[in-house]
Amino acid sequence: MTHHKIELTAHHLTRFASTNPLEAVSELIWNGLDADADRVTVSTEFDVLQSMSGIVVADNGGGIPFEQIVERFKRLGDSWKRSSRLSKKQGRFLHGKDGQGRFKALSLGRVVRWSIVYAEGGQNFSYSAQLIADDPTDLIISDAPEKTSRPTGVTVRVAELNPTTRALMNVDALDRIGEKFALYLNQYRDVEINFRGTLIQPETYIVSVEPFTLKPISIGDYTYAVEYDIVEWAVRSERRIYLCDAEGFPLAERNPRFHVPGLDFVGYIRSDYFAALAEQNLIDVDGLDSKVADILEQAKDLTKAYYRQRRIKDTRSVIQKWKEENVYPYEAEALTVAQEAERQVFDLVAVSVKDHIQDFDAQPAAARRFNFELLRQAIERNPTELRSVLEHVLKLPENKLAELAALLEDVTLSNIIEASATVADRLTFVHGLEELVYNEEHSEDLLERAQLHQLVAQNIWLFGEQYNLTVSDKGLSQALKKHAKIMKEKKVIDRPVRRLDGSIGIVDLMLSRAAKPMRSGEIEHLVIELKRPTVDIGMPQLQQAFSYAMAVASDDRFAVGHAEWEFWIVSAGMTTEARALANQAGKPPGLYYDGGTANPKVRVWARTWAEIIHDARVRMQFYKERLNLEIDSEAAVRKLKRTYARYFEEADPQADDEADSAE
Repeated sequence: MTHHKIELTAHHLTRFASTNPLEAVSELIWNGLDADADRVTVSTEFDVLQSMSGIVVADNGGGIPFEQIVERFKRLGDSWKRSSRLSKKQGRFLHGKDGQGRFKALSLGRVVRWSIVYAEGGQNFSYSAQLIADDPTDLIISDAPEKTSRPTGVTVRVAELNPTTRALMNVDALDRIGEKFALYLNQYRDVEINFRGTLIQPETYIVSVEPFTLKPISIGDYTYAVEYDIVEWAVRSERRIYLCDAEGFPLAERNPRFHVPGLDFVGYIRSDYFAALAEQNLIDVDGLDSKVADILEQAKDLTKAYYRQRRIKDTRSVIQKWKEENVYPYEAEALTVAQEAERQVFDLVAVSVKDHIQDFDAQPAAARRFNFELLRQAIERNPTELRSVLEHVLKLPENKLAELAALLEDVTLSNIIEASATVADRLTFVHGLEELVYNEEHSEDLLERAQLHQLVAQNIWLFGEQYNLTVSDKGLSQALKKHAKIMKEKKVIDRPVRRLDGSIGIVDLMLSRAAKPMRSGEIEHLVIELKRPTVDIGMPQLQQAFSYAMAVASDDRFAVGHAEWEFWIVSAGMTTEARALANQAGKPPGLYYDGGTANPKVRVWARTWAEIIHDARVRMQFYKERLNLEIDSEAAVRKLKRTYARYFEEADPQADDEADSAE
C-alpha cells in the first residue's frame, strides 16, 4: 500500500465532519451518477448484535483510472467536473464540481474504503483507496491495479460508524433521499437508485411539478436567471426548499416557516447563483446574503399563492353543488377584482366549515344559507373579524381556526377586500359630504360644530393619510401642550396662549405628522378652522385664522423643536375679496400669509370644500376605476346620516351658534 499526502485545512476538516449523514450519502450517490452509473445501491450492514456496523454505496459507473486517483483526491475544490457540465459518456448533467463529496464520507465513520474497477485497453482493473478519520490527509492506495472480471464501478464501504448515522434508519430517510433525487430520476428514466432495499420511483413521490420564474439576480454586469419548481408529493413530507444549481441539483436546503395545511411539497429554486455561492463555501451561511433571503421570500409567496389557487380549484365542485341547492349567497357573477377576492375567501372558508361541522350537508337549506350569509357579511366588511363568527356561531375547533388564519394571512385576498371596503366607504363619504355642503336642501341646516366638525374629525384622511388627530375643539394652550409632548419637551404651561387682542382662541381641529423628508426633530401641524356652508370665507374669517397663526408665531414656547404650522380656513365658498387675497401673484393658490423661515414657521391658507373633496377624489380615482365603484349621491347622504346618526339627531342649532360666536 502506498501513502499520499492530501492538503486539507482545519476549515475543510471541520466542515466535512459536520456534514449530516443523509447529505454525505447523497454526495456518494451523486459521485456514482456523475460517473455515468445507471444503478446506485445504498445498503447497510449489521453485526451479530444487529447494530448497524457498515454503510455501502455501490455504483456501476466508469470508475476512476488508477493513474488519476491521487490527483482526484488532491484536487480539492478543483474537480474535473468544474470544466464540464455533462457526464463523459451519457451526457447527463453533472452535480459535483469541487471534489468534496468523497471527503464528506468521513462524517459517516472512521474508516472509508473505495473499491474501484475501471476499464482500460479492453481489460478491467481493480484497486482500492482508503481514508481514516484519524488522519484524513493520508490517502492510502494499492501499490498497483490488478486485472479483474468484475464490472466497472465504485463501491464505498464506511466502517466504525459515527452515532449520527442512525439517521439513515429513520422512517423519513427514504423520503429525504427521494426528495433529493426525484427530479433527476424523472428526467433520466433509465437510472435506478436503491436505498436500503427500496427502489426510488419518482412517480411515488411526485404528484405534480409547477414551474415559476423568480426575479433574476444581477451581480455587476452578469445576470443569473432564477427558476422555482413546486413539487407536490404523494407522500407525507416535511416542507423544505432546496437551493439548487441551474439543472436542479440540490446544494443546500432551507426549512420555510409558513403554513399551507394539507400541502406536502418540496420547492426547488434553481440558479447558478447558488452554484457560485457553493463554490465560495457560502451556500450554508444564513443571513449574509440578502439576495438569497429575497429569493426565499419570493418562493414562499408563490407557494402560498399556489396553495390558495389549488384549494380554490378543489372547492369548485362543492360550490357548484351549493349553487344548485340555492344556498350559495352570491347570485350574480363577480365583476371586479375585489368581488373576486371576496368570493375566493368565502369559498375557502365555507368549504372548511363544511369539512369540520358534522352533518353540515344534512342541515336544512335555510340553515345553511343563513350561516353562509353570516360569513358573507363578515367577509365583505372585514375578513379579519371572521374568527368571531367561525368560533362563536359556527363552533369551528381551535386547530381549524388557526389553519384558516394562516390561509388568510396574506395581503392578496383579505387586504384587497378590506381596501375595497375602505375605498367604497370613503367615496361614499366624499359624495355625501359634497351633497351636505353644496346642496341647499342640506347645507342650510348643516351645523358647524355639532355636525360638520364631528364628521370631519372622524375622517381626517380627507386631508392626507399621513396626519393624526391631536386636538379637537380645544384652545391654543392645549395645542401648545400637544406640540410639546410630540417634541418630547417637558414644558410647564403656566400661562394661556392668547391672540394679539388678548382672547383665547378655540381651534376646531389640529392634525400632526412628521415633516417630510422625515428628518429627526421636525414636525408639521395642520390647524383647521371650519365654517358652516352658508358662511363664505371673507375678511373676518381670514383674520380669525391669521390671529391664530400670530398667536403661535409670537409665543416663544412654540419654538420648541423645528415645527411648521399650517392654518386652514375652510368653507363652501369665498368672497371676492378673500379670493383675491388668497390668490396673489408669486404664491401658491390659496396661500394668504407666509411667515417666512422663522421658527415656528406659520402659513395661513383659505381652502374650499370643493378643493379638498377634489383632492380626495384624485387620490382614490385609481382604486375607484379598478374596483368599478359607482356612488349615488343621495344614497351617499342617507348612508352618511345613518352612520353618524347621533350627530344629526341630537344636534342643537342654538348651542352651535353660541359656540361659533365664542370663537
